[in-house]
Amino acid sequence: MMPENELLKYEGKFEVGDLIRAFDCKPRPERYPDEFIEGVVTEEAVTVRSMGDALCMVVDVKHDSLRNRVGSSAYVPLELGCDYDGRVIHVSPRSTLTRKW
Repeated sequence: MMPENELLKYEGKFEVGDLIRAFDCKPRPERYPDEFIEGVVTEEAVTVRSMGDALCMVVDVKHDSLRNRVGSSAYVPLELGCDYDGRVIHVSPRSTLTRKW
């Protein structure tokens, strides 16, 4: 059980208006291409009942490697049981990693 005052892995690291990339699965060479969304954070921390009361960021999806979530809102959990460093990253709007929207 997590102590009351301990933050979740990605809690407080992103703000409304930040452009982020959130991976669906940990990137691995044998699972190329990587699956992820890129979008703008619209809410920092909401409880999502359909995800077991997980605390999530709400993201307005601007790019989707699978191409089926663009224009929708997505929930990005602030921590997973199998979490890893780099699951959610800040992306600069001028990054060469992002595509033109």
